[in-house]
Amino acid sequence: MFGERNQVLEYQKWAKPLAKKLLEVLLKGLNVNEIDESLEPLLMGTTSINIKYYPPCPNPSITIGSCRHCDMSCITLLFQDETGGLYVRGTKGNNWIHVTPIKGALAVNRGDSVQIMSNDRYKSIEHFVAVDLSTTRIFVLLFLNPSLDSVIGPFP
Repeated sequence: MFGERNQVLEYQKWAKPLAKKLLEVLLKGLNVNEIDESLEPLLMGTTSINIKYYPPCPNPSITIGSCRHCDMSCITLLFQDETGGLYVRGTKGNNWIHVTPIKGALAVNRGDSVQIMSNDRYKSIEHFVAVDLSTTRIFVLLFLNPSLDSVIGPFP
């Protein structure tokens, strides 16, 4: 039991600096050159990790693992197993694109908070997870959110 907890904490320790670098790249497009002490609570004040488990489903044609939604986070890092099942909304109409899992790779979603801070320049990524008839799916998600007392709005 404690081994899994330690693995999650190690993952968080590894992934949080990566997420900060990704946020810095995004923010350069908004003329924000670095995440300093004043911006850190706004962009990554709270961090949470969720582990999603989707067991095999006897009738996947009428079931969804998670309904379509956008994350409230600034960004979300997603490590998915080799089964996949993550779909993101395409840019044309109502098409959905399967995010093919690549061993060792992370999927990165922009969230609602970054959409607000960028004044809609960076859109939040709408997505959902499909279930599978015969295969279990596991996703590990790291959410970077504004601190609970942050007031967010567009950057100047």
